[in-house]
Amino acid sequence: MSNVNKLYMVQKTNTLIEKARNALYYRKLWGSAAMFKDFPLASKDLFDSRKIKESLAVNEDQVAYYYFSAGTTSNPKMIPFTEHEWVGRGKYRKECYEIATINKRDKVAILLPFGPWVAGPSAQTALFMLGCTVFPMGLLSNIDEIRERFSIFQKHNIGVVITTPSFAQRLLYVNEMLGRETRIKKIITSGEYISDTLREKLHDSFGATVYSSYASSESFIGIECSIHNGFHFDPKQLIVETIDQHTYLPTRGVGLLVITSLVSEAIPLIRYPLGDLGLIDYAQCPCGRSWPRIIWEGRVQETFKVSGGVKVHSYQIREALSKSHIPICRCKIEVSDNEMGESFVVFNLYTATEIGTQKHVLLEELSSLLTNMSIDFSDVVYHKIVRMSIGLMYEENAKKNMKIKIEVLDKQKYAR
Repeated sequence: MSNVNKLYMVQKTNTLIEKARNALYYRKLWGSAAMFKDFPLASKDLFDSRKIKESLAVNEDQVAYYYFSAGTTSNPKMIPFTEHEWVGRGKYRKECYEIATINKRDKVAILLPFGPWVAGPSAQTALFMLGCTVFPMGLLSNIDEIRERFSIFQKHNIGVVITTPSFAQRLLYVNEMLGRETRIKKIITSGEYISDTLREKLHDSFGATVYSSYASSESFIGIECSIHNGFHFDPKQLIVETIDQHTYLPTRGVGLLVITSLVSEAIPLIRYPLGDLGLIDYAQCPCGRSWPRIIWEGRVQETFKVSGGVKVHSYQIREALSKSHIPICRCKIEVSDNEMGESFVVFNLYTATEIGTQKHVLLEELSSLLTNMSIDFSDVVYHKIVRMSIGLMYEENAKKNMKIKIEVLDKQKYAR
């Protein structure tokens, strides 16, 4: 980065920090910390709908839009925007869509949530700026609606669809049922990770090139180029950090992805963890663009789904492990899969109690407890849809008699 660009970034960051100090949330969070690198990470509480006024850095009459998240994994998030930042967000998303070669000649169907949710309106704003012809359709509720929309695709030569991988799977099903009648040039996905298998199926059925974008309700982050190896992002719009998820120190390798949005305004987004792991590739992409890329490596969460459609929750794991003769204080889970759709689940268990010579007995007990959790996990394990392994380690400084900490790294590409 040139000295001019570095100066620009410093000035933008300092302006954002000064604005953020108007918000009670940040004044409480930062305390006496004065340097960006010393600021504690923000949390989802920043957008908690019950305390949203504490997070506002502008007068409430300056807020032009309020959008929401569904609140399926936590308290509903309330996401306010000033008119100025909504325009800035739209311009950035427009630039990202241009990387996916969308232009003013395209006719685009948006199959994303509208109403109080931000995804559909945000995409629509960017497409208006591009000069596209836009068909804001929302998420369709049944097969008949999808079939009817396909007739609109064909009649109006709609060549681009913006949707989620989950809904793309439904489109795929209907198109296969109709004998692959509908052709689409490009599909832009967001909101979820898309597997290589689904990409291939969408290409085979629709003839579409799939571009995955990286976004959350709080910020649009980046998009793939034609190389499909990471998400390009503009460093003048976003500061992306990778930090060790245990020490919270910066790392150049795989770490927790933390973003600061330099276009945020109503609620400044400063050192906000996305809940994902990844690394930043600053080398020039083979596509020729200089924007760095986020290489996504998995999601840090407490719930995961494996082949066979079984969803595993943290409370079920805690319940099973609490029955062990040796107290478990921490459980790190890594989930991966192969091209055959088989899932591999590795449970790394940590205890504050000396293991002694009975490790193999304890491992057998733990294996039995995890295999026979309060779900049908044992069925998919025994049928070899899911392979499981367990490691047990002594952790000298771990605290006993605490709630078992569950950490999940989901690196699945094929199983959904």
